[in-house]
Amino acid sequence: MRRLLYASLLIMGFALAGCAARPADERVISKMLDGPLDTVSTITLYGWSGDEKPIEDIFTMLYGIDARMSAISEESEISAISGRTGTPAKVSKDTFELIEYAKKISAETEGAFDITIRPVVSLWGIGTENTRVPGSEEIDAALLSVGYEGIILDKAMSAVTLSKKGMRLDLGGIAKGFACDKAVEIFKNADVRHGVIDMGGNVYVYGLKPDGSLWKVGVKNPLAGENGYFCVVEAADRAIVTSGVYERFFESDGKFYHHIMNPRTGRPVDNGLISVTVISESSTQADALSTACFVLGAERGRRHLAMLPNVEGIFVADDLSVRITPGLRDVFNIVDERFKMAD
Repeated sequence: MRRLLYASLLIMGFALAGCAARPADERVISKMLDGPLDTVSTITLYGWSGDEKPIEDIFTMLYGIDARMSAISEESEISAISGRTGTPAKVSKDTFELIEYAKKISAETEGAFDITIRPVVSLWGIGTENTRVPGSEEIDAALLSVGYEGIILDKAMSAVTLSKKGMRLDLGGIAKGFACDKAVEIFKNADVRHGVIDMGGNVYVYGLKPDGSLWKVGVKNPLAGENGYFCVVEAADRAIVTSGVYERFFESDGKFYHHIMNPRTGRPVDNGLISVTVISESSTQADALSTACFVLGAERGRRHLAMLPNVEGIFVADDLSVRITPGLRDVFNIVDERFKMAD
């Protein structure tokens, strides 16, 4: 669901050496990925004296996820599922695992996150050459094919069936998080001690910085067209994922439309929020919840996060007021004076 032209999160401190000489034991590789990942991905190792095999293994994994989970490629497993309504489609273990988890998140958020939103997303075409404002009848017709309850899972057969006519899946709102968690597994298996995985809007800071301190992560300024960050979060072994209205949008007849759709209305979410950031040990969870909490709104979103262990959130409203969950109080700092903590 997110197409980023630049990273939504900026790693500061050790990972942003600027013009200073890079450490001899630093390894950095960046590559553009298509499909559901759809961003420049950068993998960085620190304090690493080995070869670049962990990074190579990560990109091999990423290309595989792109190939299997693309909603656009006719050769992907997701396309096979979407093209066989009412008939089971056998998929790989990873694809099944992610769809199963996505359905679980959908149920827990009362449908605020829903990977069956593809018919509505395609109708609006935001971020493509077919961008337009569809009519109410078109939206209502597309919504008949939306609803996570229509995903039928057969774990024993690793098969997925879509029960509604016209149902299509889109893993773009969760695939980057899933890929990021798989990259963390590769880090662990290779005995990497310090690293950063940056998938454009989805960052995982692995371990502590080489000097033993927490990483400092700058969260993208959500004001459309502006670069830089508005706040800093300190973290280690955490995913930091942001969803915002600045990512993909257009204007028509003087009205602003962004890409984050409400699965109930089939229209862009309109609740006063301009960005939501979720911090979690699981990047898959943070990816899905950043979208879900945006749809739920600041109050319901914060209440939902409060029920989850080790999950925090940052909610930014269109008046630039900021609300955070309690666990961030000692590791959160606003650095742009235009943004203020809400009363």
